[in-house]
Amino acid sequence: MTPQLRAFIIRPFGEKEGIDFDRVEEALLAPALHQVHVSGRTTLDILRQGNIRVDMFQRLLTADLVLADVSIHNANVFYELGIRHALREKRTFLLRCQASTYPFDLQTDRYFVYDKDRPAESLDGLVTALKHTLASLAQDSPVFHLLPGLTAQDPARFLPVPQEFQEAVTYAVAHKQFGDLELLAEEVQELEWARPGLRVVGRAQMAAKAYESARVTWEAVVKVAPDDVEGNTYLGTIYQRLGDLTRSDQALKRVLDDQDLDRT
Repeated sequence: MTPQLRAFIIRPFGEKEGIDFDRVEEALLAPALHQVHVSGRTTLDILRQGNIRVDMFQRLLTADLVLADVSIHNANVFYELGIRHALREKRTFLLRCQASTYPFDLQTDRYFVYDKDRPAESLDGLVTALKHTLASLAQDSPVFHLLPGLTAQDPARFLPVPQEFQEAVTYAVAHKQFGDLELLAEEVQELEWARPGLRVVGRAQMAAKAYESARVTWEAVVKVAPDDVEGNTYLGTIYQRLGDLTRSDQALKRVLDDQDLDRT
């Protein structure tokens, strides 16, 4: 049981300055995201639905991963990248083509470089780089790096859990239908609000002392967000109750390590 990770792709559209960005997404970005089990969307998908500004801001904040193609000087790309860097401290991935020049202010940042004429040839390298980014807890936002007192926004605050789902959890607990809690946790996996939904289920399972079921739920949360303080704190207690002291210590150490990173 693992929630679906979601990516937001920031890029120019169509062919510009000799680069076919639609082809780059089709041949490189989309296949790479598929291989790392992450679903991806662009602002073009949002534009088709209307209300682009609100939806774009929410995607930039809540996406587990943002890919930004900075191959050319594109105002929209840099605007969206700046918003992401100001809201989230990690999991923003920059890429550009080999032939491009790029802004002076970004020249110290790390990039994945691809061949604009043969983007598919860079697929294996991009998959490896994305796996590293998803597994890393390191900050990649220059805003948070240069202003260490900033606190990243919690995306779960902006992904509300529907009242109907919360009521279903409350009903299952009240009638001691703990198997239904497990089913609810399974059903929420593919939804955009999967992680906050799992929190609702996990807290209910902890309150009911259903530790084995709670273990599965909170492990799903931590698999997506290894530095999740609430998830690791609960897992520390759960593993202790289940007699696995080693894993309990590991979970609590992740909490302490995250607090140390926040102070540096």
